[in-house]
Amino acid sequence: MDIVGLYKKMILSLIPDNLEKQLKTDKGTLGDGIKNYVLAAILAGIVAGILALVQSMMFGAPIDAAIIGLVMVVIILVIGVVIGTLINTGLSYIWCKLLGGKGTFSDQYYQFSIVASGLLIIATILTVIPVVGSIIAGLLGIYYLYPVFLVYRSVHKFTDGRAALAVLLPFVLLIILAVIAFMFFAVMFAGMISAMSASGAYAPTPY
Repeated sequence: MDIVGLYKKMILSLIPDNLEKQLKTDKGTLGDGIKNYVLAAILAGIVAGILALVQSMMFGAPIDAAIIGLVMVVIILVIGVVIGTLINTGLSYIWCKLLGGKGTFSDQYYQFSIVASGLLIIATILTVIPVVGSIIAGLLGIYYLYPVFLVYRSVHKFTDGRAALAVLLPFVLLIILAVIAFMFFAVMFAGMISAMSASGAYAPTPY
């Protein structure tokens, strides 16, 4: 498939019907997944870099420095995307295995490399539109939970309920951890106040 066709495939994979067909017929390796992410990151980096280049030139930055900045944006984004997706897929793969998932790491990584790349490309392009673009990108990020559900269900042969659990339970656990952390620090703070009060730190100053 040509690069333009691959970009088109990434974007169209965000449509549930297209993604479900892709999950049934399309197979790839870990290397294919990395290639998909690299291509998406390059395109996103170029778009973001061009925006930064234009802004730099508007403020009088030298053209050569602005171009170097564009190249650096692309390189940093590519490296960050590849490392970040490998870590993220690794963690989610372990989670799915604990839930009884039957898929492989490479299959999960490859399938996500298509749909997540589509999200990355669209979200980056939307940043060109002030304010409204960011709002739409945020809504798209929420919608992305559904493609995640479809990938988990297909790759790991989950039921709908277990796939939904794989998607939502990590968020629930994060909320629970945040509440526990808040309560822990609240108790510590209350203990400090109580100790300081008992030692006279808060006693009224005599006149």
